[in-house]
Amino acid sequence: MFAYLRSTGAAPEDLEFPPDFGTPEALITSVVDVAPHMERKVKALEALVGKPSPRRWR
Repeated sequence: MFAYLRSTGAAPEDLEFPPDFGTPEALITSVVDVAPHMERKVKALEALVGKPSPRRWR
């Protein structure tokens, strides 16, 4: 996902993760290619920006 966001300019180039971030590759048994869905996912996340928090509804 971050590679896609970087390719579209939506993520900073200097974005770094700590060395212990995520699951070690030796423990990963499956990979799912979600590339066909990335554009739609990003648009959905962008639509959420600026929406009021449910906490504000009270």
